[in-house]
Amino acid sequence: MGRHFDLAVVGGGPCGLYASLLASRSGIDTVLFEEHESIGSPQHCAGHISLKGIRELGLRLPQRLFRGTYRGAILHSPSGRALTLDAGEEVSASIDRRGFEIYLSDLSQSAGTTLALGERVRGARPAGGSLEIISRLRSAKCKILLDAEGYPPRLLGEMGAWSPGDYSALIGIGAEVEEAYAAREGFVELYFGRGIAPGFFAWLIPLKGGGARIGLATEGGNPRQLLDRFMRDRLIRSGRLPDRPRMVEVLPPHPIPIWRGGYKTYGNGLLVVGDAASQVKPTTGGGLFMGMRCSSMAIETAKLALSAGDWGSDALSRYERLWKGAFSLELRLMGAIRRAIFGLGDREMDALFEGLSNSALVEMANSNPEMDFQGRALLRALLNPIGFISIARAFSRPFLGALFKRGSNRRVDSR
Repeated sequence: MGRHFDLAVVGGGPCGLYASLLASRSGIDTVLFEEHESIGSPQHCAGHISLKGIRELGLRLPQRLFRGTYRGAILHSPSGRALTLDAGEEVSASIDRRGFEIYLSDLSQSAGTTLALGERVRGARPAGGSLEIISRLRSAKCKILLDAEGYPPRLLGEMGAWSPGDYSALIGIGAEVEEAYAAREGFVELYFGRGIAPGFFAWLIPLKGGGARIGLATEGGNPRQLLDRFMRDRLIRSGRLPDRPRMVEVLPPHPIPIWRGGYKTYGNGLLVVGDAASQVKPTTGGGLFMGMRCSSMAIETAKLALSAGDWGSDALSRYERLWKGAFSLELRLMGAIRRAIFGLGDREMDALFEGLSNSALVEMANSNPEMDFQGRALLRALLNPIGFISIARAFSRPFLGALFKRGSNRRVDSR
């Protein structure tokens, strides 16, 4: 290649493609490196995103990319108690992830992005006020490098900007089946329990045409064995799946980073977005909206830096102030929710479901559904006297049970 670009994007997933699209539309000379030979592979994500998020990103997606739309969710406790959240209107969608990425790639190339497929970037080194991109076949220089490679961020590791201790991670796995039977049309289903998905949950997302996406994320255990057991014990036995489900696709296990907040997402000529920056909701493992919104903030920062002729660390620090100003509180709140709920045992989780049934908190969630800012929604509920009382009642029994259990365990250990 041998060219000098304003911006080099590493990673052809949604965040990298959206960033390159916005950059090229802004007149920034952009190249995107993708290590695979084609856009859209391999797939890891279930592709579940809020309709509000799609609108806020300024995207008008073709109808062919929508594989299902949903008005709510049915949550299943470890013992099988069901809790229904119903917004009364469609609030989320399942999109064709592969088609979505190809769509973004086509828009980005039409806007002027140079696409380099089959090119894994192995590193970047300073070269006279720029960065020299080290890849397998081609050479290029850039003023700013945007890392959207996903997790784990190997490029950041090579550059000394990341270490494994900066993250904690779940392991997710998913599949698509040809035929499934939803409990209720227009609702996704979530399944909780340590025997199902230790430290997180499993899901069934019905699709148009009768199929479904299923999967889970876990803190431990063998993900494929857990998925097989979930399908057998919960979905087949309950009639959600036929006795011998026909698999359309099985996605390989993949890490889902959970933000700890102790590392920088910028440097000299460097910006980091998406999973590489752990811009993922701790409560759901979803990162499409957040990561792409942060990508837009990164491009806004890059545009100002290039106009000023200064893309050093101080100039690019604006990006971190922007994205943390928008999402840091949310990540901390959702992280606290995750630790509180997924730290419960199955008995305490069942007690939580019982406490939430017919509570004012469920009514508040139904009247003001919020997928992208769940932490702030809970904070608003806590500031509402009725919501505070509802939360206190729902959580008192499971947490007292958990404390009593831990105390009993300590007494047994002391003997």
